[in-house]
Amino acid sequence: MSVSASNLQIVESLARGGSGTAVMPGFLRASDGIDLQSTSLRLLASTVIAGTDGTGQQYSISGIGSNARIDSLTSLQGRVAIATQFLTMPRLTALGAPVGGTLQATVRTENGDLVVLAVAKGTPVAARER
Repeated sequence: MSVSASNLQIVESLARGGSGTAVMPGFLRASDGIDLQSTSLRLLASTVIAGTDGTGQQYSISGIGSNARIDSLTSLQGRVAIATQFLTMPRLTALGAPVGGTLQATVRTENGDLVVLAVAKGTPVAARER
């Protein structure tokens, strides 16, 4: 995947670089998992795999003038060649509950972050633009 001049968020996905051949190094080079040019990437609960051609020279994430914020649930297979921060991204998960039942919610975030869960009576209504 190649991305230029963007803000990109990838969630629960797989990005895999293409395979090449080691017969003539540099001729059919494997591709990096994600190649960024002037892009800010936020990667959540995903897997990024560098392409392979037997030379071991590929990156899971590469680029120029780019940076990445990567969630601790993300798996990188291959080297990273851009400015990177590994963070626990804020996440709220909840399983549905029957009317009158108990809703269990789980929050994952950095220590010290403020978390607010607002609950209201009634049927949820989707907001529409007019």
